[in-house]
Amino acid sequence: MDDLGSRLLGLESQLPHDRVPSFADLRALFEADRELFFSLVTAADEKSLGNSLRMLVRLARITAVLTRDGFEMATRSNQYIAEGTRGGFLPLVDAERDARLLEQLWSKSYLGDDFRGLKSAKGSMAEDQFFFGQFDWLDPIRRMRLFRVDAMDASAVVEGLPRYHKFQLLDSAQEVVVCPLIIGEGLRTDGPLKKGQAYYGKPRRRWLNDGTSVDAPASKLFAVYVDADGSVYDWDWKDESLCQPSSPVVVNTTPRLRYADARTDVAVLIVGNVFGQEVKPFRKGHPWYSVAGDCVFCYFEEREAYEERLDEFLTKYVAFDSGECVGFKLKYVSRLLDVVQRWSKQDDEAIVVHVQVDSVEVDLEFLMRAWLMRSLPKRLPLGAAMRLFEQLERNPKPEKVVIPREVAESV
Repeated sequence: MDDLGSRLLGLESQLPHDRVPSFADLRALFEADRELFFSLVTAADEKSLGNSLRMLVRLARITAVLTRDGFEMATRSNQYIAEGTRGGFLPLVDAERDARLLEQLWSKSYLGDDFRGLKSAKGSMAEDQFFFGQFDWLDPIRRMRLFRVDAMDASAVVEGLPRYHKFQLLDSAQEVVVCPLIIGEGLRTDGPLKKGQAYYGKPRRRWLNDGTSVDAPASKLFAVYVDADGSVYDWDWKDESLCQPSSPVVVNTTPRLRYADARTDVAVLIVGNVFGQEVKPFRKGHPWYSVAGDCVFCYFEEREAYEERLDEFLTKYVAFDSGECVGFKLKYVSRLLDVVQRWSKQDDEAIVVHVQVDSVEVDLEFLMRAWLMRSLPKRLPLGAAMRLFEQLERNPKPEKVVIPREVAESV
């Protein structure tokens, strides 16, 4: 192992163990060991690095691109970012201090008051590589994607979903987006999510509702689902055997799986509209609609769970501790709403669709019935659906799904 490799191992042991590395960690490294800071961009074979170090290297490379090309400060989803003039996005934590370091790097003013332009700089080899080296990752970073959480989905995370969803978004989802092992192309057979993606990876931790973490489950990968515009709408654990490009599950709606390319699959997830938000108590049986995912989430119990797909419309959530179903995700809601609206116009159907100024409300039970009607001609695990109906009936009060009116009117 060369000297840089040894120093990187030492650095990795110092990185945070309870959160993903941020630009603040990179800034701290610059202040403590400037030479190692500049050397990060030359780290060989990203795949061989641990996830923490891999994320820090990615941040260093984005920083190098932005200080070469120039950048502008912006706010996206309630979070400051530096956006490169030729592409590239760098999430910031302490905007004032982080921006100051970027400006010092861009202007080379960190060299001192006597610095008189670029050609007068007497930088080290690592420093010269940081500012002038030619690497195959420069253009992929300029083409990188910026993922965020839609305001509607961010609201659900802090206003009644099981608490572990927030912790996994802030930590596991960010880690997987930067360090994916496998990427699935195409999440639905039609509609906007036909071009959606699934990022699968192995984060270091699984989070619990009380804010503590345990080791990642050995037989599962963490999945992050994103639409074509970059809106992340779901993140869950999933059986690893169902995410393998070498032996894909033959289902029409299964994404086309491929191994991730650390050089070209460059993205970052910002979570500013969830970070720092107080989480409200769990809302049992409350349905949450996601525009980005065109789906409804509903949980009967606040227990940590993983996902298990039943069919193209329905995914159930299975508790880690017991194997019991504790909730579900109902997909293609716009299709199902079309069925419900046709039912509501028939005299013999006691179905009411409440139309508001900016939203439409419909009972979750009716959406489930619409799914069942679509599923009956097929061979599907209807017993699971019956159990879900029983859980809905045990809910203290009928819950309605609130869907933006423009979605309902588009069907």
